[in-house]
Amino acid sequence: MDSEKLRRKPPEAERFQGDRLRKAPFQAGFADGPDLMLHFTDLYRQMGYLEEKGLIHLFLRDIPGTNLYLDPEAEKELMERLSPYPPGGIHFLDNGNYHYVTRLFLSMLKGPFDLLVLDHHRDDQAPAFEGTRSCGSWIRDAGEDFGDRFKSLILILSGGQKEVRGEPDPARPLYLSIDKDILDPGVFRTNWDQGNMTLPEMEEILRSELSGRYLAGADLCGETAEAGGIYEEAALSANREVNDRLYRFLNTYRRRS
Repeated sequence: MDSEKLRRKPPEAERFQGDRLRKAPFQAGFADGPDLMLHFTDLYRQMGYLEEKGLIHLFLRDIPGTNLYLDPEAEKELMERLSPYPPGGIHFLDNGNYHYVTRLFLSMLKGPFDLLVLDHHRDDQAPAFEGTRSCGSWIRDAGEDFGDRFKSLILILSGGQKEVRGEPDPARPLYLSIDKDILDPGVFRTNWDQGNMTLPEMEEILRSELSGRYLAGADLCGETAEAGGIYEEAALSANREVNDRLYRFLNTYRRRS
């Protein structure tokens, strides 16, 4: 693959630069930005998303050192490929092994922000290997990396348990990250252990937390598990149904001109 082509700013990214410099006061709704689908695995292709209009597809399977743990060389390459796209919009991150990508989008935010996370896990563990970042450490890493810019964390866990760190401010930009492993396995099975939340419960929580907020961006991870490189057709269908429903729901928060 042509490395120079990978680093050139894609033409579809040009029109999304305005909100990167937007200053307060912030309007309720999403920041201007593209909707991205990150292909670390073959999952989204098998779901039929390559034919989906309105999504920009970034193919990342050629980057070594990304599964579960993100090594420094992989992080540098990944940031180069993400950098043409501002963090506004909705991002599909693939399965929960890649939840650390949220921290990379947060690094693109200018100024203070609040973070809203729905997850079955707290993702604040120390990385198991020195010098790497992981899907289980990214919230801790963000706190260390962004310091005073990371003003507050609103963490929603299974059963609707809510933990707040810092002081959220409705006037401050809010970034949203959803790991679908918070959902009950009866909704669909992810590749991690899961909580017991239903989709209606999730949507009700989101309505409450997002009301009147300026969304600096949003992402979703937590996809179905494979067995020997093979995904069951029923699992793919159930997973896509959930993705599409949440995508439609989040799109209701788009600002209308």
